[in-house]
Amino acid sequence: MIYIIISLIIGVSASILVWAIFLLEKDLSPNVLRRLDRIKRKSNINELVDGKVTELDLSKQESDYKFPFMETILLDSDFAKSIKSLIQNSDVNMKIDVFILVSFACASICLIALFTPYKLMSWFAVLTLFIPTIYLKHLVGKRFLEFSKQFPDALNLMASSLRAGHPLFSAFEIVTSEMPKPISDVFQAVQRDISLGIDTKEAFYSMMKVMPNSLDLRFFITAVLIQKEVGGNLAELLNSLSATIRERFKLMGQLRVQTAQTRISGIVLGLVPILVLLAIFFLNPEYIKPLFETPDGKIAFGIAMALIVSGFFAMKQISNIEM
Repeated sequence: MIYIIISLIIGVSASILVWAIFLLEKDLSPNVLRRLDRIKRKSNINELVDGKVTELDLSKQESDYKFPFMETILLDSDFAKSIKSLIQNSDVNMKIDVFILVSFACASICLIALFTPYKLMSWFAVLTLFIPTIYLKHLVGKRFLEFSKQFPDALNLMASSLRAGHPLFSAFEIVTSEMPKPISDVFQAVQRDISLGIDTKEAFYSMMKVMPNSLDLRFFITAVLIQKEVGGNLAELLNSLSATIRERFKLMGQLRVQTAQTRISGIVLGLVPILVLLAIFFLNPEYIKPLFETPDGKIAFGIAMALIVSGFFAMKQISNIEM
């Protein structure tokens, strides 16, 4: 009976993971998506279905949930908003409820230990529950790094466009059409808001929703808004800002090299004890039984897990240098 339950848990978890992988859709053609987005704003589209012309309302906002009952439960909750923000910042096409199901599927793999003599191993489900979150945060960091590399080139491109006599809005269009993601997404957001008649100041602040962790983008927004109020040579200002950002990015790279040993030490501190425990568990289960079956062993296991987690986060905080 235990083996049947374990097989069912593994099967359901694998099915959810495979299903989620097929739901992760990437944008294959940004130009096509931009054209469709413009069409959606202008009008609806008529479709011929069974010989009848039906109107497709493209103005309806797509739901952030795959299942309606999950939307009813999680709607307007801070937990769902934080997940939505994480998904948007990572530029992954995934629904909120699908993300939650994938997280629980990762945790259920370790919950199989509840049906074995080593029930304390199920506590690893607390760690595996956050695997999708860690992965999305990795994508957010990777996207931020790509944006930081592209931003100085975008500023120089806008400065050249301004010197050629184009207005700032046309310079945004050039960056949106000529440069790849994620820099094109950021400028497309402000371009879309301005075209819809939103106030320029609010449109610029909306750029921070696309790339909220970028200090360079805040410098750019502040510089443009100040120039809009007091005047001045915006092209020269953008070139100076581009040079400053390049130097700052170079310094960030040097800091990453200097803190690489500390970051690797944190990863080793977090993973090696767990890997050694799993190796002993599979190679010599009798040797590790007292850790799970005796009161002293359970206390030692709990303390060890707490120390591993605290050590990992301590090393991570030490290696993070704000600039």
